[in-house]
Amino acid sequence: MNLFPSAVEDICAPFPGLTNEYVLVIDDSMVDRQDRLLTGIKLRVEQTSEADAGLGERLAHRLREKLHVRFHLEVVAPGTLPRTVHKAKRVIHE
Repeated sequence: MNLFPSAVEDICAPFPGLTNEYVLVIDDSMVDRQDRLLTGIKLRVEQTSEADAGLGERLAHRLREKLHVRFHLEVVAPGTLPRTVHKAKRVIHE
């Protein structure tokens, strides 16, 4: 299955309570040690100062509903993620 960052952006950008900043995180905790296949995707999103406590749960549900992928969500405080100036780097390896 291919998952393009633009598909995630199409859901996150208009989602209430989020800024326009997000990043997909690929790390060893999401890779099966035996066959080296990706078993999950971490998504780090930045909330606005007006966001409520249920934001992460609602976003996870919407992403699963639209993309058929279960994300491990990390909702971070406003100003945490780097701002994009030109082409955004939406996928990082940690």
